[in-house]
Order: sequence, then C-alpha cells, then structure tokens
Amino acid sequence: MVRLLAVTLIGAVVLGLVAGGRPSRLADVRFRWPWLGLLGVALQFPPVTGLAGDLLLLGSFACLLAVVAVNLRSPGFPLIMLGLALNLLVIGINRGMPVSEAAIRASGQAETLAELRASDSPKHHLMGPEDRLTFLGDVIAIPPPVRQAVSVGDVLALLGVGWFVVAAMRRRVNVAVADPIDTAGPDPPGAALLEPTAPPVETLAPTAHTPERALGRYRRLLRHRDFRLLFAAQTLTMFGDVALVLVLGIWVKDLTGSDGAAGSVFLVYTLPALVTPLAGPLIDRFPRRRIMIANDFVTMAIVLSLLRVRSEADIWVVYVVAFCYGALQIVFFAARSGLLVSMLPSEELAEANGLLESLRNGLRIIGPLAGAGLFALWGGGAVALLDAAVFVVSAGLLSLIRAPDLTRRETAEETAWRELSAGVRHIVRTVDLRRVVFYTAAVLIVLGIVEVAVFGLIDSGLGKPAEFLGVISTIEGVGAVLGGLVAAAIMARLGEVRMAAASLVGFGLAVGLDATASLPIVVPASILVGVFVAFYFVAYNTLLQRRTPLELQGRVFTASEAITTVPYSISIGIGALIVDVVGFRALYVATAVACALGGGLLYRADVHAAPPAPGEEADATAGDVGGPT
Repeated sequence: MVRLLAVTLIGAVVLGLVAGGRPSRLADVRFRWPWLGLLGVALQFPPVTGLAGDLLLLGSFACLLAVVAVNLRSPGFPLIMLGLALNLLVIGINRGMPVSEAAIRASGQAETLAELRASDSPKHHLMGPEDRLTFLGDVIAIPPPVRQAVSVGDVLALLGVGWFVVAAMRRRVNVAVADPIDTAGPDPPGAALLEPTAPPVETLAPTAHTPERALGRYRRLLRHRDFRLLFAAQTLTMFGDVALVLVLGIWVKDLTGSDGAAGSVFLVYTLPALVTPLAGPLIDRFPRRRIMIANDFVTMAIVLSLLRVRSEADIWVVYVVAFCYGALQIVFFAARSGLLVSMLPSEELAEANGLLESLRNGLRIIGPLAGAGLFALWGGGAVALLDAAVFVVSAGLLSLIRAPDLTRRETAEETAWRELSAGVRHIVRTVDLRRVVFYTAAVLIVLGIVEVAVFGLIDSGLGKPAEFLGVISTIEGVGAVLGGLVAAAIMARLGEVRMAAASLVGFGLAVGLDATASLPIVVPASILVGVFVAFYFVAYNTLLQRRTPLELQGRVFTASEAITTVPYSISIGIGALIVDVVGFRALYVATAVACALGGGLLYRADVHAAPPAPGEEADATAGDVGGPT
C-alpha cells in the first residue's frame, strides 16, 4: 500500500502541475489533528494477532476516521471518509479484509498465497465462501511494478488524497481549514449567559410558554440555526443508540440463550450513572460543545471493539461496551442540557426538550427494527459499524454550532468535595427538584425489573423470538412521538412536577396491562408506555434546566442520574435473579403498583405543599455556585 500511495502522490503532483498549480504551495498545507492521523497509520504496522491485533486495527480506524471527520470540509476528505468507511464495513463483517486469490495472482504476488492461507492477522485473509460483501474486498489487481491487490475503499481513499494534493497546489479552495470550534470568537463568561437564557430560580413560574399555538412555537424553535444542527446530530446518534442498545441484549440472548444474561446487559448499561457525577465538574468547567464532540469520537472507538465478538466466550466485550456506552451517554446528555440553556431562551426549553424526546423515542419506530434486522442479516458487527459511523458525522455537525458556551473556568477557591457535591446540594435545597428526583428514585426501586421481565413477556407470554423486542420498542416509539409533541402544551397547564407525577401513574397503568400477555392488549399498552415516558422526560429535563443555573447544569444532571440510577440498577439486578423463578407477570404487576403509588404521592405532595419562603431556592443556589461559605 505504501508503493501505491507514493504513486498516487506523484501522479497528483503531475496533475497539479498540468492544471497550473505550484508544488511550493504544498508547504503551506495545514489540516487539523495530523498527529492523530500519523498515529492511526502507525497502528497498522505492528504484526500482532489475537485480541491485541483486533484492538490495534480498531484503534487505527478510529484515529483515521476522527482526523477525516474534523477535516471533512477540505477537498478530497469526503472521498477518504467513504473509502475508510467501506473498508471498515467489510473488515468488521468478515473480521479482516478478504483478499481475492485471482487478484493476488493477477497482481504478480502468487508467492504470498501460502502466507495468506496460514495467516491469523486481523487485517487480511484469503477470501473464502463464508465471506460477505466480497465485492468490497481486495479484488482489484494492480500489476507490476506496483504489485498490489486493493479494494474499492482503497481506490476511493487514494482518489481523495490525490484530490487534496491537486487542490492544495492550485489553491482554488481553502485547504487549511481553521478549527470551527474556535472561530466563533471568545465565549462570554458563564454569569453573562444566565440572562436571558437562565433567569434566577426564584423568578421562574412552573412553565414559561408564550400564548402562541404549539405549531408556531415549534416553527420559532426550528428557526435557530444552532438548534437545527444539534437536532440533526441527535437524529443520527439517537438512531444509532436505539439500534445498538437493543442489539446488545439480543446479541447476548442469542449467544447464551439466557433471559437473565440478556437483562444483565441493561443493568451494566445503567451502572455508570453511579460514577458519572465525578465528570460533573469537568462538564461545568469546559465548553459543552467541545465535550460533546470529544464524547462522540470516544464513543465511536468504544463501539468498534464489538467487532471482535464472535462467540459466548466474547460476551464480556458486550458488557464492557455497555458500561462505557452508558457512561458516555450520560456525559453527552449532561453537556447537551447545559448547551440548550445557553442556546435558547428559557421559554423555548419545553418545546426543545419535547422535540428531542419525541425524536429519541420516535426513532424507536425504525431504529430497533433496523438494528434487529441488520443483526439478523449480518450480525452485531454490522450494527456496531453503523453506530460508529453516525458518531463521526455527528461530531462534524456539532463542530459547526456557534451558540454561546461556557469559557473554561478556574475553581481554585472551591474544595474538591464542594465542587463534586454541588449538584446534590442544589437538588436537596431546591424544593421542586427534591420532590421529583427523590420520588422518582423511590419508584425506580421496583420499575427496573421491567427491563428484564420484557424478555419473559416476549418469549413465554407472547411466544415470540427475542427479536420481537424490536417490534415492541417500535410500537412504544409511535406513542412517544405523539407524547413528545404535545408534552409542552400539557405541561403548560399542569406544571413540571404534576406532569411528572401524572406520567408515573399513567406509565404504571400501561405496564399493568402488559401483564395480560395478550397481543391485542400489549400493543395499545405499549403505545401508552411511549406516551407517558415522553411526558415524564420532557417534564423532568425541563425542570432540571429551569431550576438550575447554567454553571451547575452538568453537576445537577449527573447527580440526578446517580440518585435515580442506584435503585434502578438494584431493581434490574434483582429482576435478573428472580425472573426465571417468579415469572414475568408478577414483575409487571409489582411495577404497575409502584408507579401508581409513587406518582400519586408526588402529585398530592405538589398540590398540598406550601409555597417556599421568598428567596429560599435562590439562597440555596447561591450557596452551591460560589465558593465555600
């Protein structure tokens, strides 16, 4: 490949000269993260096999894709991206690049056939009947003196390199792209961003909606360029999320045949919430946009490790990925929450959360079916490749956002403990947050068992294969689309706290209907589940954003996740242990009772609660934001 790259560069220089370019201009070429590109190339060379070889190859592709993504607006880089993506696709599906014997002979490398047949390299192997998408393998023969068998992806990537060189010599376009993250100018200080996007806590009403119709509010929201970019990026990553997380459970079920093992994937997926509060100060110290971009690239690298899963002996990789994926998701959503507060006026937060929640759950209409279908056709590796690709594109879209953001802040006056505990202290001292977060935590002591019981419902109750979980998730997505779109309007009447309470009660009633294990009842019940889940999360997220100053958003979000996830994780663990003993129906009924009871008590507490003393919440907030008092 080195010889072919040299030929490509020489040919591009000659073409550039013919086109009137100057080789001296190549000295001025700049692109972002060249060191990461060199690292990605270097990782291709060590002759390592086994797990270490797989990880090195995945790390190489992760580095190269990251470099291409951040330089995507430079000429030639879209072709390089397409070429790398096609190579990664065929390598991931076949656990190595299949090389055609005919191409090897035609390129004058017949002496290497014996080595390829005996090779255990994760990079190349001789093409066999079990390989898939072989037309994307190394099937193109280049005769001597180059003597190389290459793939369609290699050709596209090399054409991209040649395009870049010719454009640099002609300098018809700007090939030295500045970092779009830094071109927005200096960020305003955090305190300046609290107005008008995050008014003082004591001035907030339960909701803040203008009297215009709901459709008009959504139109106004979508006029924000930065929100449109965020929405587009979230469309991609949320699609990947709902496809992959579901497939992780199906994958383990397929490899082990155990409902408990499959349900444990969701337990591991939720456990990171216990430690992500440690990332809260980091989220509140650096610009949220940069954290989200870095998070996307790390997620891509983690997901690619799933390509080495082949048998039951490898399911530990699935659990590791599930844990890391859950942690990275929480960091991303915490950063997104803070970015929304600085991006939008406070009266548009409810609609923004409703639209994003509707999007997330609405993608469950196609995401689970796409994930389960792709898994059935080509295995979990194909789903991992799809998920990795969407994170690369998402990072590129997020880099274009110009919304105000936090500047890097120094916290020398705060002790480490006060900085870490600021989120919890703010929740405890803010009446509405305290009620919703802790009542929800109480309900989740039981609710998590449904994540495990659903496999019993599908298998034993409905008599369907594990892949039918994709259908159930899709049906819930239909309800969630409707729920997310109307949630802001309903919340304007009820307020955030009562909306959350009513959602818990409604969710419990819908889950109780699932216990019948009758398909004509489970279908409408699943629609209701989607509606009430959307209602709850819109109310919950809006309450967190509107009752929390901008510089505390990350710590409050991660703290609330930890508080609610401890009982939820325990509940999933208990469910995984007892589902095969007590059956799924008992778990569904227990969940229904817990949700109805907890939601009812929360609604009653909000109705009968006395208003807080003037300045109570404001004083609490001030104590959390500043240094030691």
